[in-house]
This record gives sequence, C-alpha cells and structure tokens, in this order.
Amino acid sequence: MRLTTEAHVIIPRPRAEVFAHLAQDKALVRYCRKRGPFAAIEEAVTHGPYQVGARRRVRMSDGMSMEETITEWTVPVQHGYRWSDPPKPLGLIVDKAHGLWLFEAHGDGATKVTWRYTLTIRSRLLYPLAKALVLGFRGWMQASLNNARAGVLSS
Repeated sequence: MRLTTEAHVIIPRPRAEVFAHLAQDKALVRYCRKRGPFAAIEEAVTHGPYQVGARRRVRMSDGMSMEETITEWTVPVQHGYRWSDPPKPLGLIVDKAHGLWLFEAHGDGATKVTWRYTLTIRSRLLYPLAKALVLGFRGWMQASLNNARAGVLSS
C-alpha cells in the first residue's frame, strides 16, 4: 500500500538558478530543519557525482540514518531518490520511499518547486497511523520548501 504527499513553493527566480541552489547536499542540511516530531537533516553526503545510481547517506538530528539512491537526475528539471529499510521506529511503518523534486518554469522568470514523496506502507493495518504520519510529514516538507525559498531569495 502506498501513500503520496507533496508540497509546493513558487520562487521568483529562473529554473536553472533554483535547481543549482537546491539540488545539492548542503541545501538539504540548510533548509530541512526540525519541525515538531520530524527531525532536521544534519548531514547529507553524496558519494561521487550527482547522477542516476549515485548513493547519498543522510543523517537526521534524531540519530536516524538512511542511504538513498538517486533515481532521476535531469538538470534543471528534476532530481529523485529512493530509500528502503529505514531504521526503527519509522521502519515499523514504512518499508521504502521515493522522493522527487520537480522544477517547472512558472510565470515570468519564476520557478515552481514540487517535492513529492511516495511511501510504501508495510501493512494495510498500519494505514491510519501512516496517514497521520504523512500529514505531519507534509508539513515538514512545506516548511523546508519555505526555508529554501527564503534561502534562494537571500542569495
């Protein structure tokens, strides 16, 4: 069973500039901050160049750590990644996930950034709990995109 959520932000800057600013490890650390029970990203390290198949290690402020694999990389259009077997307690609910950042030209020189997550839930019995988790997670994603917008505009 899968659950999908997404968050959006409009940034009044050209798509190539926004992609270059946000599609990098240091942006994840800078903008994905703690919000409620959702931890901040403390470290993100991609091994090798950004490209499909590259691996990235992400460490959260609560001590959880995951390895991601880049699944999409099209400059300046999208970057996507997947992870599986997350540590507990998240791993009790979620089996794997796919994240995707889309960068679309929007209006006169602006960019619409969409961050989409599809989570594969371990069991239908966990659906109510997973749905509540995803609602909170979407808030964390939106706050992170809002931080990213402010960062791009201040650079």
